[in-house]
Amino acid sequence: MSTPDHQDAVPYGRRRTDNLERRESDHRAPRPVLRKSKLSHPRWHVLDISYTSTGGFRIGGWMLLPRKGQVRRGLVVGHGYGGRGEPDFDVPVEETAVLFLCFRGLSLSACPPISSDPALHVLYNIERKDDYIIGGCVDDRQHRVHRK
Repeated sequence: MSTPDHQDAVPYGRRRTDNLERRESDHRAPRPVLRKSKLSHPRWHVLDISYTSTGGFRIGGWMLLPRKGQVRRGLVVGHGYGGRGEPDFDVPVEETAVLFLCFRGLSLSACPPISSDPALHVLYNIERKDDYIIGGCVDDRQHRVHRK
């Protein structure tokens, strides 16, 4: 029995991976930018970060670096549908650089015409599986700021 030679015959997860690989292969370097933040905290050095993700989306967030000790590991923290207004300063880690991302279309990564309203954001491009917003949000988290 032969399989039809068209996109629908490929499992959705494989299409998603192929699409991500295509977008990343076309993508420029992430060009991360760090700046001292207006936010402050006694336990953390707070930096604003931005970088370019797939599709040219500029992603914003915050990097927390411990004021005491060395950085021995990194932690990336996302958020739910409502976005993120600031980093979680009570994250229970030590010797850890913590990156709080704001996914495309939300909070520091707002990008009209993508709605920042959670009920509308989740529906943006839902009919176009290769451009669905949630797939892009996954790209934002997976995209390596330290790419070669």
